[in-house]
Amino acid sequence: MKFFPVLMLLAVSLHCGQTVSGLYKPKPTSDAKKSIAKHVILGNIQDRRSGNNESYTALALIPLIPFGTATSQKPDELTRDVATPIKFYILSAIRAEFENVYEFASLKISESEPVKFDFRLSGTLNKYECRKRLYLYGLTFLGAYLWLLGPPAYTLTCEIDVTFQLTDATKRILHEKTYTHSDTEFIGIYYNDMSPDHMQNPKIIQKVLLDMLSDVKGKIDGK
Repeated sequence: MKFFPVLMLLAVSLHCGQTVSGLYKPKPTSDAKKSIAKHVILGNIQDRRSGNNESYTALALIPLIPFGTATSQKPDELTRDVATPIKFYILSAIRAEFENVYEFASLKISESEPVKFDFRLSGTLNKYECRKRLYLYGLTFLGAYLWLLGPPAYTLTCEIDVTFQLTDATKRILHEKTYTHSDTEFIGIYYNDMSPDHMQNPKIIQKVLLDMLSDVKGKIDGK
């Protein structure tokens, strides 16, 4: 029966949280790992975000109001799990992508500067925001039954803006660039996951990480 999925999705949709839950999985590759006798440090990710988390999804329960909204400018503060805080999630994701293609002499996450390293990658999180729009189509809670006909229950748009900096042992900046990406998911009974928030965040994070790794690859390889 679709009755219980509707109630479940309504409960999830009214919640303002958009999380970064779920273990990060690096992009699959069939290439052999490249061995490089270098010591790499993944340093601090500074969190420069501003703003609050606000939810007005309950407005969709008012007759004739087609949708309610929730804006989370710090979505990782709404939950506490293995993926929070977000800066550690990003660092763990970088390590996973590095380990997927390289075999370094050492690869460590450390906010303090070690005595010896060849490369140090650090960053600044300028923005990580998720916006949810819950649709009840002006019919209050009865609008949830329209989801059985195929219209989306809600949309989720997440956007990330992060600056990465790669330095060598002399603290010379080898690479510095800001990366941005956004993505929108339509969630409903018949498509996507019933609660796919955990799937979208790794996806947009992976997009900026793969772009960054492609840019720094030449510096690390010594080309």
